[in-house]
Amino acid sequence: MLVRILLTLLIITFPAFADASLETCVRSCLDDVTPTTPTTPTVPTTPTTGSKIFPSQIIFENQSDVATGKYAGKALILFPASWYGKILSVGLNGETGYKDEYKGQPVFRFTKEGSAYSRPLKIVITATNGQVYTAYTGSAVTPNAGNNVETVKTSGWANNNRDHYRITNSGASYGKNFVLEFSDGSKYTVPDGSVRKEWSDGTLWKPKSDNDPNKAVVLGKRNVHITSVTVRY
Repeated sequence: MLVRILLTLLIITFPAFADASLETCVRSCLDDVTPTTPTTPTVPTTPTTGSKIFPSQIIFENQSDVATGKYAGKALILFPASWYGKILSVGLNGETGYKDEYKGQPVFRFTKEGSAYSRPLKIVITATNGQVYTAYTGSAVTPNAGNNVETVKTSGWANNNRDHYRITNSGASYGKNFVLEFSDGSKYTVPDGSVRKEWSDGTLWKPKSDNDPNKAVVLGKRNVHITSVTVRY
């Protein structure tokens, strides 16, 4: 999986104290247009003059290709090896990431694909010294609309003679304004994946299946057999 987003960190020296530089660095790399004040700020008593703080890059990936279980194919935030041991936790839109390691680099894994998280992203980094940095990013990390696809074949014929297509995840995971593209060429835009949407021909998006609330379901047109539907989100 190619890296979707690359957020470049400036190499920042210590003009006065380390934590202030880290705060500036975090805000810069995350495109924080509305800077927030870190909670319970702490100023080191013995700053290391002239040293560098957290150089190199932070990488945000929409989909990980090096993960298993519920984190397979999901979003991650990867830090350079120089950050190892300096980060306690990372939050993304209120979800605390699973702390992991990849080739000596700290990585925090999340349970949804990156494009499924609403914008602006709220990223909260908690350092091991207790310092907390909050940043919001919108333009630097844009929704991956249309680049993710999931194709599902019909699994049944019921409910006013309509094909049923059982989708992998719950409706909210697909975000907003995504497209249902049927194999007969018909297309429908779903304004909000978390909300039920039905069209006049019987086509229906249900964010939660009656049989499995963790999966969405699509119903096709009445009295028309269609082989498959592709969700483009």
